[in-house]
Amino acid sequence: MSVAEISVVRPRSMRRHVDLIAHLVLRQFRLRYSRSVLGWIWSLIQPLTRLAVFTFTFKVILNSSVKDFPEFFFSGLLTWTLFSAGLMSATLSPIAQRELMLKPGFPRAAVPVIAVAVDLLDYVITLPILLIFLAVKGNWPSTALLTLPLLVMLEVAFTVGVGYVLAAANTYVRDVRLVVELTLLLGFYITPVFYDASSVPARYRWLVDVNPVAIMVRTQREVFRGTLPSLGSFLTVGILSLGSLTAGLLVFRVAGPNLGDEL
Repeated sequence: MSVAEISVVRPRSMRRHVDLIAHLVLRQFRLRYSRSVLGWIWSLIQPLTRLAVFTFTFKVILNSSVKDFPEFFFSGLLTWTLFSAGLMSATLSPIAQRELMLKPGFPRAAVPVIAVAVDLLDYVITLPILLIFLAVKGNWPSTALLTLPLLVMLEVAFTVGVGYVLAAANTYVRDVRLVVELTLLLGFYITPVFYDASSVPARYRWLVDVNPVAIMVRTQREVFRGTLPSLGSFLTVGILSLGSLTAGLLVFRVAGPNLGDEL
């Protein structure tokens, strides 16, 4: 086969893989809400319920000093939920999608990607609610919002990268799922989702500083506030995301040949 022929085959093969993955993402999204009366509306109800509970608790009862608490919390919640839900889905994906993992010729590395992409659809559905909140308060979307797709894609890349490692580990040792659940529960409270990072005492500030999701929450929150994140923030998120994706994919591919035997 000539070089020219190879150059044509590869794009076609890649396009087929992309189309297949898109089809599977939509199928998994439909299955998630199948036989549900409200269907995809549940993807709105869950975050809005948490928003109502936290706003009442921290703004009404505890009298939080955070300005515009509902918008502040909601923006952080969207970022955190995309990561936490996506990571949990990716961790469980080889077992949940066993038939894909064992299907000859199917790219196993696509399975965690599909899992995270389904949770990304929930994010996309919920995002307009936050934008409406901001508009009602007079915070109309600025040009800074144009950077949001890039930040979200970098967060997805980071989530998939960590998910690759955990998916492989959970296939061998099923206790990993429980460790991930516990870590995410603790992670929610050490990530500045419902409080400002500046309110953390200095001796505990390192918990926020070493938390990569906290950086993503901060940068996306800045965008929703109409502020363009600094170049340093973009570079930090980019390095974390691409480094995570590269390392995770390497681990998953090394473990890949033996994963089928463990399923």
